[in-house]
Amino acid sequence: MVVLGGGFGGVGAAQNLGKSDVDVVLVDKHDYHTFQPLLYQVATGLLEQPAVGHPLRDLFHKHPNVRVHQDAVTEIDLDARKVRFGELEDQDYDFLVLALGAEVNFFGVDGAEQVAFPLYTLSDAVRLKNHVLEVWEETDRSPMLAEDGSLNIVVVGGGPTGIETAGALAELYNGVFRKDYPDLPHEQARIVLVEAGPEIFPMFKPDIRSYTEQALDKRGVEVMTGEVVESIEPSRVTLKSGTVLRAYTLVWGAGLQGNALVRSLGLELERETGSRSTPSSRSPGTRRCTRWAISPRSPIRRRARFCLSSARSHCNRAST
Repeated sequence: MVVLGGGFGGVGAAQNLGKSDVDVVLVDKHDYHTFQPLLYQVATGLLEQPAVGHPLRDLFHKHPNVRVHQDAVTEIDLDARKVRFGELEDQDYDFLVLALGAEVNFFGVDGAEQVAFPLYTLSDAVRLKNHVLEVWEETDRSPMLAEDGSLNIVVVGGGPTGIETAGALAELYNGVFRKDYPDLPHEQARIVLVEAGPEIFPMFKPDIRSYTEQALDKRGVEVMTGEVVESIEPSRVTLKSGTVLRAYTLVWGAGLQGNALVRSLGLELERETGSRSTPSSRSPGTRRCTRWAISPRSPIRRRARFCLSSARSHCNRAST
């Protein structure tokens, strides 16, 4: 079995097959597993990189049938049952798990890809952290920049990523930065959360949404609902309503899409989640070929249970 991707889905699949009668090869472009729910804490300096980037190979020391390699996937040939990589030799497979994760979806917003700061990878978190520090240092040297909105941050997306990031940034502003930069006009620093829908946290119950709104307000985060971003420039964010926000930083937490390589295979993809936890079987000749595409947004335990039960079942039938 070949598992492509060292995220929650890929690691869960490989670990749950660690005691099965099957050889598992896991390949990821990084040599570490990223705990994505805590990326916002790296971006705001609450955690260091090693806290959310754990070496992949460490996770499989107790799984002798699992091998881990670092490389980028360049092509998947479903007909030949073969995966090609940047440097590794081609890898044949009987069973394939596609857990390559998702990619940021900017929904065609003008300037977003060039200017916005997504928060989906460890490098994204470090880049955002460095940018925010650079902006404050630059404003410390030229305080007049604050009047142009240099200290302002717009966070797009009223889901978990956007809300957690906005809250953590507010705590950073009200805590460490207030002490580190006492002479800057902190009253001019705004953190604005923009959500296209009528409410934030739409996937949660009303009491949780109400609590979240109060918590953000207490931290000084401004919430704008029913607003859609139209375009982004290095120092301005224009909404479709005509409102223009002055901000030198825009954090994008508004959506994901399926991995481009997975999309190119012609598999049916779910909206926003990007893939399906559904087995797809083909029978070229007499040999059975089964593949799974695991959603990066589905619950972690459900992914692991699915891969465990489905893969073990198929592998056991294949070996008899």
